[in-house]
Amino acid sequence: MEPLTPILANTHPAVVGWMENARAFGALYLGDAGTYLELSRRSARRFERAGDVRSEANARVHLGFALLQVGAYPEAEVALREALVAARRLGLFNVVATAMNNLGLALAHTGRLEEATAVETEAIRLAASQEDRRLEGGSHHYLAIITAMRGDHAEAARVARHAASMLHVAPPLRAHALATLARCLLEQGTSDEALRVAGEALEQLESLGGIEEGEAAVRLVYAEALDRAGKPDQARAHMAMALARLEQRAARITDAKWRERFLAEVPENRRTVALARVWGTEAAPLDGVLGEDTHDEALPDSARATLVDLPHVGVTTSSTVPPKP
Repeated sequence: MEPLTPILANTHPAVVGWMENARAFGALYLGDAGTYLELSRRSARRFERAGDVRSEANARVHLGFALLQVGAYPEAEVALREALVAARRLGLFNVVATAMNNLGLALAHTGRLEEATAVETEAIRLAASQEDRRLEGGSHHYLAIITAMRGDHAEAARVARHAASMLHVAPPLRAHALATLARCLLEQGTSDEALRVAGEALEQLESLGGIEEGEAAVRLVYAEALDRAGKPDQARAHMAMALARLEQRAARITDAKWRERFLAEVPENRRTVALARVWGTEAAPLDGVLGEDTHDEALPDSARATLVDLPHVGVTTSSTVPPKP
């Protein structure tokens, strides 16, 4: 179908929109955030040109989610609010709920935690009313992230645990929710359970081969949990793999602006780079482990030099990320 795309783009733009939408999700599961973003943007434009307002509203939710993946939180908010207005006007209730689910996270990452909490709580209500357990569980997970950002790690752990229990219906989302739970447990000093939960998240990730979001969070929290459990050598080995995989994913983002934001703005990506630097960890070879190795792009110096906003997880006998100045 690829050679026909230019012709179909003129005669049947909605068909090309659906083709690009399908390709976008393939890129997402391969961890290719840049291609996912570009194809999601193109898909929305195709539907707009075709006058397919229902598909366009849904595509703009996907675009908002794609922007979240590269750390473009203000732009994600714009796309999601546009989708929300259109979906409400058209009575697309599932699209409304999905837009609100993603909007809550975008708001949290732009510092509006109270509004984010309200939006995510409404997303949970809407998903529950539609009996969409995947979306409801995903919204509980985002609420857990927002609650952790507000500093209430005990409540965040409770919500993340509930999300993980709901997300047995969606194993890729469950892996990320487990990573969030493990992070909250580390914040509370419950290192043994944190390591067990982080290990379960990593096992889920590796059994699936890829997840739509949260891979860096899973790998990072497992390395940190190992370190907190007094296993520094294993921690560094897993950090080397986490860094290598992050560099591989970053190198696939051909637009330098998006690549830098992916590394510098997404909290778990930024923390992975920073912690690897503090630990003196170099990226492990990925050949034959996670697919084609990609080292044609170096990490931007600004991304390497930036420390994290994620909460400090305590002092270990081995090493730790220094607190943010």
